[in-house]
Amino acid sequence: MPYAAEGFAAWWDDSGGPAIATFDPNDSPYIADFPVPYNFDYSVVVYCRFMHEHTIPIIATLATQPYLHPNYGFLDIPQDGTKRTLQLLGGPDLEDDYDANGKRFFRVTYMVRVFSELVPAIVQPILAKSINLDLSVYANSTDLTGPALTEAKGLLSVGANSTWNVQQFQY
Repeated sequence: MPYAAEGFAAWWDDSGGPAIATFDPNDSPYIADFPVPYNFDYSVVVYCRFMHEHTIPIIATLATQPYLHPNYGFLDIPQDGTKRTLQLLGGPDLEDDYDANGKRFFRVTYMVRVFSELVPAIVQPILAKSINLDLSVYANSTDLTGPALTEAKGLLSVGANSTWNVQQFQY
């Protein structure tokens, strides 16, 4: 994973701020399957009491970047340092109504789609501290070293420790 997903610690040093942060996605300690893309559709509703004093300035502000711009909308996700595409599907739809006290209010509705992804289970591999090998196949094991064994035999995987017919070999 080239970024730290929500709830996982970042592996890069950003203590000095984003301007001087050093970030190499290849240094990520996290492994996960490819994220599953999702489109999340939201209905954003704004309620206002006055048309000219509240509703019109709010609609004008939301139509600009970085809010609900019709062409260049995005949603900044600080938890993983990404920006998600935000698409304005509908709105502003302006309606007026009356509350329970008979006072008039205005309702502005937007339909928004946010392109996102859900990451499957994230794995942080743990490095092996010891490897158990069956050395009974060697006539003389006194001059065997760890690098010689890994080059000669190619360790493909490390499983649970077993205690039968093995000698523990650490380097």
